Amino acid sequence: MTFRSGERETSKVLQAQPRDKHGTMVKFVPDALILGAVAFDGPRLATRLQELARQYGVTIGFDDRRRRGQP
Repeated sequence: MTFRSGERETSKVLQAQPRDKHGTMVKFVPDALILGAVAFDGPRLATRLQELARQYGVTIGFDDRRRRGQP
């Protein structure tokens, strides 16, 4: 599903292209109008996500696109 400014944009779950991998992808782009100025500590967040992944036996990928100038 896609949300923008706190409102649902799509009425159903978007289907991804078939791949050999399984799981769920979540893309989070904070809305400055709702959250104000948001500053994430990328390395700290990545470390915490890896700790959680090890704790629960899952794989979590973290792609900080701010470094590449992408939203």
